[in-house]
Amino acid sequence: MSFAWPDGRAVFRDLTFTLPLGLSGIVGRNGIGKTTLSRLAAGNLAPDVGSVMRPERFAFVPQDLTLAVDDAVADVLGIGSTVRAVRAIEAGSTDPA
Repeated sequence: MSFAWPDGRAVFRDLTFTLPLGLSGIVGRNGIGKTTLSRLAAGNLAPDVGSVMRPERFAFVPQDLTLAVDDAVADVLGIGSTVRAVRAIEAGSTDPA
């Protein structure tokens, strides 16, 4: 995989790697491309060359995540509506709303 910013600055050239299943973290000095790599892995950015393969269940939590006091974790992860629907079904509701 290769990725460069619109101004032509290359971030990754011919990068190949595999992460093990489970939790992983990326550590490195400032400006080295950790956030860019994470955004590529999550599908928030597209590589210029190559592809990114990820498991069906993949989550990326950005470093600058701003949360309100009443935000539910499920909503932050983008699965809030699914969790609420499952809870409604488990409670016996058949209302599609």
